[in-house]
Formats: sequence, structure tokens, C-alpha cells
Amino acid sequence: MKKFFRIPALATALGLLVVAAFAAAPASAQNPPQDPGEAWGALMQAGTQAYGLAQIDVAREKYAAAMVIADENFAEDDPRLLATLINFAPTLRAAGESAAAAEMLERGVALEIALYGEDHPDLMSQYPVLAAIYKDIDDYDRALELYRRSIDLMVRYYGEMHPRTVTLREYLATSLYEAGQPDQALELFGQVVLEWEQALGPSHIRQSVSYAGYAQMLEMAGRTEEAAAAQARSREIVIAWENRR
Repeated sequence: MKKFFRIPALATALGLLVVAAFAAAPASAQNPPQDPGEAWGALMQAGTQAYGLAQIDVAREKYAAAMVIADENFAEDDPRLLATLINFAPTLRAAGESAAAAEMLERGVALEIALYGEDHPDLMSQYPVLAAIYKDIDDYDRALELYRRSIDLMVRYYGEMHPRTVTLREYLATSLYEAGQPDQALELFGQVVLEWEQALGPSHIRQSVSYAGYAQMLEMAGRTEEAAAAQARSREIVIAWENRR
């Protein structure tokens, strides 16, 4: 099913891990790094910089080289191995290699669980990214499972009505629709648009965005009157928001 929603990214969406704690300053051209840890650190820094500049081919090359070093030199419980996996996966996705990205991040998630446990808060960020990668390759069963896992952790750490939790439920609703489950999607989305008021207060602009997405889903499901009402509510919130500024 067509993927048509544009929802603001999670405030906690997966970013590049900080590798400075593991990496030494890059060695000069006259004294190239000999230690695997130093070579790994220099490559990770270069990959991070390239990714930030949207130089995906360069980032992929640097992270791939760092991955070779990590696999050959770091034990499974070494945080540098985990950092490599978590950083490399989004770059592979950006390079159009979503299947490889899924495999990479699955390995990273499994390693993080082994190191820190199933309730580690970093998983709240990694599960949605992995879910999005699985959506790229049309594996919606796995994507929905990962969104639900992340929501469970969000509720545990932040509560039912925290904006991060509500955002994840909105992601789940749109993914349910794309997975061919419109009734479940619309039921959940109908709850989400109301939850935004509890999460952020009345007439918040984020609720307007949610109502607009809900209206789009209702329209596509053929529920035109409800879609028009949701769109009207979205406009009302925008007007109220502008009047408060």
C-alpha cells in the first residue's frame, strides 16, 4: 500500500552514536595509526562527518572499513562493536541497501540486549529506525512488532501521554494502514488525535498536524464526511495557535 504520511521525526530518533569516547584523535599523515582502535576511531569520525554532510558514499566506505576492523579486533562485549553496527545501519539504508541495513541493525539490537538487557532505553530509538527499514522492504509484520516494542518501552520510561509515546502510536497507526489493516489503523489514529491534547495541551500545532494525517487516512478509506470534519478541526487548531502567538 502506498506510503503517504509525513509525520515529524521522533525527538529521540536514532542519531549517530558518540564515538569520541572510544576514538583517539586522528593521526597525522606522517604517522598513520597502527593500533586497530586508533584506526577504527579515525574511520568512525570520518564516517560520522561524511554522513552529517550527506556524503553517503564516503560515509559508507569509512563505516565499512571500520566494520572490518571491529569484527576482526573487538570482542562481542566491546561497546565499539555496538557503535559500529548502530552507525553503519542508517548509512546503508541511505545508500539504498535496506536489506543489509536491517541485518546490520538487527545484529546491533541483539548485541545491545545481550550487553544491557531488554529494557535498555536506547532501544526506544533503535526499534523505530529498524521498523522503518523493514517498511522499506515491505516486511510489515516485523515493522509493527518493533513499533509496539518501542511503545512499550516509551510507556515504561515516559508514560502513556508523553509526546514521544503518542508520536510512536501515530507511527504505528500509519504503518497499520500501509500494512492493509485500515480498521485498526483508523481506530488507533482516532485515539491519537485526542491524545495530543493530553500530551501538549489544547490547540497545540502538533495536534493539527495529526488531524491532517487522520483526515488523509479517512479520505483514502472512503470516509469523506469524517475526513472533512477532521480537516476542519485541523484548520481550527491552526487558527487558535496563530491567535495565541
